Amino acid sequence: MIFLIKIPANDQEKYTIVFCCLGYRKLFSKAIALEEQVPNLEFFTAQAFVQPHANLLKYKNGTDEPLEFNEYEIKVSEMLMALEDYNIASKQLKINIYLPYYNEIKEYKNLENVIHWNVMFILGEIAFYKHIRQINLHQMPLEPKGLLSLIDLPDFIEYLYKINSRKKTRLI
Repeated sequence: MIFLIKIPANDQEKYTIVFCCLGYRKLFSKAIALEEQVPNLEFFTAQAFVQPHANLLKYKNGTDEPLEFNEYEIKVSEMLMALEDYNIASKQLKINIYLPYYNEIKEYKNLENVIHWNVMFILGEIAFYKHIRQINLHQMPLEPKGLLSLIDLPDFIEYLYKINSRKKTRLI
């Protein structure tokens, strides 16, 4: 288990200590117990698991803060994705994420970790480890036709669930 500290958006909010299990189910109950056992603190609050972003509007509008990789900046709102594989039985996806400047920053030592964490912040920790099997990074194509915005990943997963459900469709 690891923990993250979430910085408040303003001075009236508290810092949040997030207990992250990295998909290890045996730790879920321990993270929940830690959240419940933390006393009421003046400047901190506790949270079990990384929760998905509550407000995706800034990402959809392209007003999100960029991630910095040396002299290059990439916004999450600029990242695109495509489905590589979907395992119907396990309901897990392999996705390709397309980044601007990927060829220039692919040697950045924490690039994959940064992208994985950002996908986790979009989906939430539990959904991330439940649905994402593999993430591959690629250079943004010159004409990105047929690619989805990375921000649409939760809706895309929900869509895959609906079309692959075991319920029979009814003709009216």
